[in-house]
Amino acid sequence: MIDRQNGTMAVLVCGVFLTAILIGMSVTARTLPDSEAPVQRRQETEDVQRMFTNDNTDEKPGLDLAEVSQNIEEEVKNTDSTPNQDSENDIEGNERALLKVTDRIITETQDDATAANPEEPPIERKYEFEEMFVEHPILGNKGDLRTKTMKARVKSVYIVHAKPAAGIERKQIAILLLHGAKFSAATWDQTNTIEALVQEGFDVYAMDLPGYGRSEGKVDSALREAFLKGIINKMGLSKPIIVSPSMSGSFSVPLVLTDPSLISGFVSVAAVWTKKLEGVNWGMIDVYALHIYGDLDTEIGAVGAAIFEKSKGPPEKKPQVFVMKNAHHPCYIDNPKAFNKRLIRFALRVEGKRSNTKLG
Repeated sequence: MIDRQNGTMAVLVCGVFLTAILIGMSVTARTLPDSEAPVQRRQETEDVQRMFTNDNTDEKPGLDLAEVSQNIEEEVKNTDSTPNQDSENDIEGNERALLKVTDRIITETQDDATAANPEEPPIERKYEFEEMFVEHPILGNKGDLRTKTMKARVKSVYIVHAKPAAGIERKQIAILLLHGAKFSAATWDQTNTIEALVQEGFDVYAMDLPGYGRSEGKVDSALREAFLKGIINKMGLSKPIIVSPSMSGSFSVPLVLTDPSLISGFVSVAAVWTKKLEGVNWGMIDVYALHIYGDLDTEIGAVGAAIFEKSKGPPEKKPQVFVMKNAHHPCYIDNPKAFNKRLIRFALRVEGKRSNTKLG
């Protein structure tokens, strides 16, 4: 009987001891000085960001890390009113708000990413085409670090090449279609964009970017421009027009900035990273540009439009901006006919400019 009482007493003592430790930790966390509390919250935010920027983990398709970071910071600021040191409720409320903000933003972003490759309906193509899987492009010699990295991470790239039918005058310039985070090469069949371009005499190449559709692997941000350049060279495309919606701007915009001589035209369809083009003098580079966006896209599309409209260069070389009415961020989905018509008009304009000069 005495042993049982002693055992019970020991358990109670341990419980009291552990409770005291937990209370002490809680009090310490809740009595942070005003100057330290925001620092702790910022540190928690940075820890969350590092989870998604660690290059050793698999990057989720469509995960815009910069946007996640910016959204977290902005919403933390909105919830981060100066806490009252004497009010435990204020501090607890701000900490819960921070966790809720980061959890929601990360969850929403991952949901977008997992929706990037939905099951696609069977495609009925009414044009001549060739499907292919190409290996990673050689970016330098085989011992080049970039080539080794690409070989390790990009397993195969799916590309469909659509060809004009016999009897249609073939254009000099090919068109390379990229896609957004929730889409793939098949999207351009669903909008009849490929067929519309082929009927005008353009060779069209629609690609699944690595990690999307039928393509395997991934391309780190630092190698995306080199990857796109490698694909252009590997496919033997001579100064194509690149059509780049949304996420694919992380591939195309750096190419426009670093090696514009590889392309004839650049079509930003509310592409990301267009802010990097701010200040570009289009009269100094041999590229024609068009920015298409939906009037309901007040963020990426509208921001890009403002940048292109303020661009430098002679009138005939300044980028054109086309706003689609009652259209959202993927405006080509809302009104494919209007989108295709404007894209063809631009492509014919670039073709006309190029037809008077020999393509390199």
